[in-house]
Amino acid sequence: MNKKNSQIEQTEKNTQNKGSEEKGQRDKRSRQLKRTSILSAVVFVAIIIVINVILNSVVGDRWQFDWTANKMATLGSVSEQVLNENTKDVKITVLSDESAFNTAYNGADISFVPKLLSEYVAKGNGKISVDYVNPTQNPAILTTLDPDGLHNINQNNIVVSNADYSKLKVLTYNNLLQIQDYYITGYVAEEVITGAINFVTADFTPVVYWTSGHGEAGQTSNDGYSVLKMLLEQNNYLVKDLNTITATTIPDDAEMLLMVAPTADISAPEVDTYLEFLKKGGSLVVLAEYQATDLTNLNALLQNFNLRLTNDLVHENQADKVLFSDPVSFMANMPASTIYTQTAANQSAVVINSRAVTTADNASSWIKTDPVLQTSAQGSRLIGGDQANETQDQAVQTVAMYSENSGWVDGSSVTKPAKVAVFGSAMTFSDYIMLNYQTAGNYPLAFYTLYHMSNMEANAKQDYIIQPKAVITYSILPSSQTQVQVVSLFLMVILPIAMLVTALVIYRRRKNL
Repeated sequence: MNKKNSQIEQTEKNTQNKGSEEKGQRDKRSRQLKRTSILSAVVFVAIIIVINVILNSVVGDRWQFDWTANKMATLGSVSEQVLNENTKDVKITVLSDESAFNTAYNGADISFVPKLLSEYVAKGNGKISVDYVNPTQNPAILTTLDPDGLHNINQNNIVVSNADYSKLKVLTYNNLLQIQDYYITGYVAEEVITGAINFVTADFTPVVYWTSGHGEAGQTSNDGYSVLKMLLEQNNYLVKDLNTITATTIPDDAEMLLMVAPTADISAPEVDTYLEFLKKGGSLVVLAEYQATDLTNLNALLQNFNLRLTNDLVHENQADKVLFSDPVSFMANMPASTIYTQTAANQSAVVINSRAVTTADNASSWIKTDPVLQTSAQGSRLIGGDQANETQDQAVQTVAMYSENSGWVDGSSVTKPAKVAVFGSAMTFSDYIMLNYQTAGNYPLAFYTLYHMSNMEANAKQDYIIQPKAVITYSILPSSQTQVQVVSLFLMVILPIAMLVTALVIYRRRKNL
């Protein structure tokens, strides 16, 4: 009996010893698993940090990505071409801290601007520099940039200048945005910055005088032609105001006169003033406003160019060209002309409420005229704007024409012909059309008209047009620094912590196995 009890006790003791050994082995594995889990999480975080530091120091900006709407922080081919052709030093001075762009401006996300400016430096072949200077901390910068106080430079301005600050362009946050009826409809940062670089580096800057004195639309955004003004300023034109009623002569530096939506005729003395300027090889662009009245004196001037601006209202009767079911609003054909030599399938421009433009029975071998905008063969006219007096026979109607008169060229004092372009509707280049019909031909037509009339047509290439970038809303891709910071926090902090907690949970469960 005692022998049997001894065997039982020995068996229980062996079992206990075996259990203790197995428990010890499990505890050892658990401790190893715990150490491995913690070490793995730490190593993972360390690897991420090291890789980030190495990539930032080695490749830096080369591996940055543009997540902004419509690639707003990326230079297009036009800007790159301008930078490649530039041989002069350009300074871009931002009168704020870089962090100032992290705050929305009038509801617009402008956080892409520093990255866009860095693109100019990276692709500027060593000719472009960008400096952020806070004028509240360094007020002397204002005197450095503008010693005579002519440009009214303020905090948050972006000043683009040549090397000695003798030529500069001052940009505000508003200049970076395209605004219509108090709403932001697009971003024009690349257009205005590239245009400013063009301006400060150009050897020739045409001066355009925006006329007044006849009820014309002005240059402010409230007048409805701010896009046209911007197109001028961002393509190396200097725009000035000129009241031609009070001016006895056109300034000598004038390359072109621009008359936008006049509501009254020019005076008889002005006919001589304008003609004197044109005879020297000047240019005149008239963007008419429809009204059923004759512009007698203006037509007397245009007679020298075999042009006449009628008071007839043009109708388009081809259904697929009419807009809003209203025959005065239509897509006009853009035939190849001296102004617009480019040809494209179905190229057309939006025209609303246009006078008919015709020749004036003054054909001469030294006067060349071209149609610029026309209706289809189903066009008609309301004579004098009278609904009851519409032309019976439908035919092509011209709503814009170009003319050049080489009769005054003498090869010495006058070396270039006089040029006149007349558009029957100023709305063709209005903000309403330029902003709402960006796929139509109005924008490029305005571009080429200005280049040709200012004698810069040799540089007028399709590739040189930078159109505004539309506002695009993304639901996933980040478009602000705040979103980027949140994503970075998640990847660098929250995700590693989550992995560590998961490892600890696994450890505790394995411990009890």
